[in-house]
Amino acid sequence: MLILNSNQVHYHRVVFQPSASPMDGYELKVMPGIIYHHKLYRSMQTFAAHQREDAIHAARQISHESQGQFSILVVEAPDNCTVWRHDSSLMLWQQYKSQYSLVETIDLKQVVTLMRNFGGVSIRDRRYKLKNYARCFVGSEAVAWLVRNLELSSDEAVQLGQRLVNEGWVHHVVDEHAFEDHQFFYRFYLDEEQFHERTSAS
Repeated sequence: MLILNSNQVHYHRVVFQPSASPMDGYELKVMPGIIYHHKLYRSMQTFAAHQREDAIHAARQISHESQGQFSILVVEAPDNCTVWRHDSSLMLWQQYKSQYSLVETIDLKQVVTLMRNFGGVSIRDRRYKLKNYARCFVGSEAVAWLVRNLELSSDEAVQLGQRLVNEGWVHHVVDEHAFEDHQFFYRFYLDEEQFHERTSAS
């Protein structure tokens, strides 16, 4: 076990590197990590700065329970003290994104759920050239949402939007456009079904 200052390590986002293919449906987990002597560590427990001794005790306990199999660090920052454990199954997030295209591996069902729920894209009735379009969203607003929430580039967001179209989650309201970063209206097929159910029942 080592006790270090925060300026002795490098902070990065890391992701578990599963043995399965990224297309097999595993849940991607991104988390804070650090690099020390070319090894990746993940956070085990964080204490307030005045609980330094508690952090050291926790680190010793983790080291004892693992029978010394893992390198343990206690990193002191100005406002906290964190116990970190070396984990060979971690990969830098940037390396992961370069190895696997996020656009190809992302779970579309999960993305659609997030986009349609509170805090998602603005889905509402809209009007264009005297014609009303029920429960739709704007392509450029969806691109901005994907960039902000999934940390994609604008090009990647458009690619993901087109994948939503290709795989039957989204369509242009009159099926005249691919997914574009413009003021075009798009609708989730789930909202299309709700719209038809609502109008047929009335």
